[in-house]
Amino acid sequence: MTIHDEDPKQPIQESPLHGYIEQQRAYFKEKFAESPEVLPAIETTISFLEKGDAQYHAEVGYHGPKHILSIARFMEQTVSSPNFQKVIERFSEQNEKASFRKCAVIAAILHDIGYYQTDPDFGTRKIGHEDRSEQFIKDNKSELGLEDFEVALICQMMEGTKLTVPLVNVNEAINLGEVGKSLLGAYDIFAADDEYLRNVGIGLFGEFHDDAAKVRAVIAENLELEVRGRDELTRMPDKTKGSEQIKGTAWFLENRAAARITDTGLATIVADNGQVAVASTLFPSEICKRSQSNFQAIFDYQNKGTIPDEVSNIE
Repeated sequence: MTIHDEDPKQPIQESPLHGYIEQQRAYFKEKFAESPEVLPAIETTISFLEKGDAQYHAEVGYHGPKHILSIARFMEQTVSSPNFQKVIERFSEQNEKASFRKCAVIAAILHDIGYYQTDPDFGTRKIGHEDRSEQFIKDNKSELGLEDFEVALICQMMEGTKLTVPLVNVNEAINLGEVGKSLLGAYDIFAADDEYLRNVGIGLFGEFHDDAAKVRAVIAENLELEVRGRDELTRMPDKTKGSEQIKGTAWFLENRAAARITDTGLATIVADNGQVAVASTLFPSEICKRSQSNFQAIFDYQNKGTIPDEVSNIE
C-alpha cells in the first residue's frame, strides 16, 4: 500500500505543516544522533507522513502531523527515561529491547498513516485506518529497513490504538509488545498533543462530519451495508459545529480515556466534581501537565461554558 501515486510530471507538493515537521525532524535527528543506523528509518517514516499530509491536509485535520509527531516525541521521551528503562529491563528479549525505542517512535509516527487512504466500502478515512496502518508497515518493511521481529513489534504496538483492544498494566505485561501497545494506546488519547483543543474543534470535527456524511450516503443506496454502516456511525460523534465537538470530547475523556489510561499503570487520571488531576511516575511531568490542562479546559468548557482562548474563534 502506498500513500498516494505521484504524477512525475507534477511538482512535489509541500505540506502546509512543513515548518512544524522540520522542527520535529530536527528533534529526532538530535535524539538519535548517537544511533546513526536508526536515523534513516526515522527519516523515512517522517517523509511518508509529510507526503500524506501534503496531499490530504484538508481531509485529515486531526490525525495528522501535530497529533502524530507529538505522540512520537512523547514516546521517545518516555522510553528514554530511567524509570521506564526499569520496565523494559524486566524482559529477556534482547533484540526487542535493543530495538524498542526505535520501534516505539516508528509505531507512533505511522500509527495513523491509514488515514491517508480510504476504506473500500464507505470511502471514509476513519473506518479501518488502524489495519491500513499496520499493512503499510508490512508493505514498506524493506524501505524502512526493518527486521521481521521489528515489524511484528511495531504492529503489536499499533494495536493499542484500537479502542476495542484491552490495554494491560505495563507492570503485568508478558512481553515488550504488550508494553508498547499500552504505551502507544495511552498516549493516543492522553490529550497532550500540540494544539490539541484547536485540532479537536476543527480537525476532528471535520473528519467525523465528512465520514459520517459518506456513510449515510452509502447506506441510503446499499441496504447490504446498512447494519454495518449504522454501527460505524455510533463511533462517529457527528456534531453540528466545532465547539460542540470540543464539549463532546469531555464525555469521551471522562468515560473512556481516563479509565483506559489508568488501567495501563502508566498514569492516573481522576475527574471529580469538575476538577481533573493527572499523575504519573513513568510519563514526563511536562506532558502530564499539558494533559491535565487540556482535560480541565474541556471540562470547564462543557460544565461552565468557559471558552479556552485558543478556540475562542471556533463556532
